[in-house]
Amino acid sequence: MITVRLFGMTKSLADNQSSLTLALGKNQSVKNVIELVNKRYPKIGELIYQKKVLVSVNQEIAHADTKVQEGDEVALLPPFAGGTAGGPGDGASRESIAKPPVGSADENHGEVE
Repeated sequence: MITVRLFGMTKSLADNQSSLTLALGKNQSVKNVIELVNKRYPKIGELIYQKKVLVSVNQEIAHADTKVQEGDEVALLPPFAGGTAGGPGDGASRESIAKPPVGSADENHGEVE
C-alpha cells in the first residue's frame, strides 16, 4: 500500500479526504499512481495531466517514470502562494515595487539628484 496525500483543491475534489490509500503491484511508477487516482477522481487526474498539480514521492518532486514502492508517500501538490503583503488591494502596484522612485540612488546608479 502507498499513501497519497492531498492538499488544497485536490483534497476538495476527493470529498475532503486528506489522503488516499492505494494498492500497487511491484515495479510500479508515478504514472501508475496517477492512473489509479484518475480512475477514482477524474478531475484530479485532469489537473495532474495538465501539469497544474505536481507529484512528489517521499517529499521529492517526481516524474511519471519515478519508481514507487510499498510504504512510499506520494503527495499531490496544487499551486500555492505565500509571502507578505504586497498583493492586490494593499495600495502598492507592481510598477511601484519593480521600479525605484524617480531621483533615487538606485535609479541613478548610486547618484542622488
